[in-house]
Amino acid sequence: MTVLRARVGEEGSRRIDFDSIHRVYIQGVCGSAMAGVAKLLTEMGKTVTGSDRAFLPPMKEMLEGLGIAGVEGYRPENLDPAPDLVVVGNVMARSHPESAALRGRGIPYCSFPELFEQVLLETRTSLVVAGTHGKTTATTLLAHTLGAMGEGPGFMAGGVSRGAGAPAGMGAGTWFVTEGDEYETAWFDKGPKFLHYRPKAALFTSMEYDHADIFATFDDYRRAFERFLALVPPEGLLAFCSDDLDPAFVRAHCRGRLLAYGLGGGAGTRADGPVETTPEGSRFRALCGSRGVELSVPLWGGHNRKNALGVLALLAGLGFPPEAVARGLASYSGVRRRGDVLFRSPGFWVVDDFAHHPTAVRTTLEGLRDHFAGFRITAIFEPRTNTSRTRAFQDLYAESFAAASRVLILPPPPGKPGEEPFSPGSLAAALESRGTEARAVAGADEAAALVGGLRERPALVVTLSNGAMGGLPGRLAALAPSLA
Repeated sequence: MTVLRARVGEEGSRRIDFDSIHRVYIQGVCGSAMAGVAKLLTEMGKTVTGSDRAFLPPMKEMLEGLGIAGVEGYRPENLDPAPDLVVVGNVMARSHPESAALRGRGIPYCSFPELFEQVLLETRTSLVVAGTHGKTTATTLLAHTLGAMGEGPGFMAGGVSRGAGAPAGMGAGTWFVTEGDEYETAWFDKGPKFLHYRPKAALFTSMEYDHADIFATFDDYRRAFERFLALVPPEGLLAFCSDDLDPAFVRAHCRGRLLAYGLGGGAGTRADGPVETTPEGSRFRALCGSRGVELSVPLWGGHNRKNALGVLALLAGLGFPPEAVARGLASYSGVRRRGDVLFRSPGFWVVDDFAHHPTAVRTTLEGLRDHFAGFRITAIFEPRTNTSRTRAFQDLYAESFAAASRVLILPPPPGKPGEEPFSPGSLAAALESRGTEARAVAGADEAAALVGGLRERPALVVTLSNGAMGGLPGRLAALAPSLA
């Protein structure tokens, strides 16, 4: 019997037989992580329903394909008839009427990290990918490579793996690979999600201040990662990027065996020699300890070469031959919205990317510039996250777009009362003062019209947002054949 300790009412809890649960309702079911949870639950034989503010691609199509019924909007009547279990998303506030109805009716509920901790990870070997940047790509890259070596891992990522066609899968093997998000778990658990994931081994990509709506200072943010590092057991291991992380910090907080990786010369797993650019990505030689191995990675940019090196370091540390890891890396097909090529021709490309943090924007654009030498890059940026829609990173963004020839900045969504909003006009002025053509636009319509007027070739247009941008990426892909 699989036992889940679920919450009931205001303060109580109940031990329930998870195998006896048939109907599960998910709040925020169209989010990347929650849609993955929905898929895992259907694979476990549960009947899943859910609600969300809106149902948008690509998760909308995946949920429909799984036969998962979704309701737009949160309201108490969504809980009629009462499900056996509610998985609470962190989009929900304690004060919301649906949350009050959940507590008042005595329906068992839990967060999805609690579900993972008590049900999924109880019998699996947990591999967790954590860090400010690169988590989704590194998670899917790790899961894919294990699968290519015949290990059949389960996985859970914050994006849709092209190879799997989904953000999650149960797998049949021993391993379970999870994207370790530092964001808060739920209204009843303000701790980071990754504290629930029981890492036997972990991949730590980077640590840079983010989520200013949750962490008041960088010290608060860093303490979350200190707690995560402490979860790796003494017999476990941690692969960490020594290019972007202080080894002394990692050593001070992690008891497991440490494996450094990076592009720099001091790491145990590192790039060794020049990089050859290919139409799909890059090829380069890596040293893994004393062994040399040729890596062909279907991704562009130094940040993604580091992701590949991290996977190599972790899996080699777990005992897999570097040559087998290299073959797995070479067959990776990517993840949607991370360098997603929507249109390509000799003179005109459209790429969609999730980048929104200033560092992610910079590294994404630098990777495109290096890969598409001679192309004029138009970057369209939407400051949509809870942090980027404020002035928290306003000044840093002025340094993030140096690799672009032209920048169009969409308006941020409405913020919370008291927030000082991000200023597209100020960013445009700062970029213009640095010699980069920039313009604050009213919305997706104006951005699409300006792209339609571009005449320089070869050209690449990249959209940068964690949201749908009013359908702009798809509109640009539809427009592109007339511009190529």
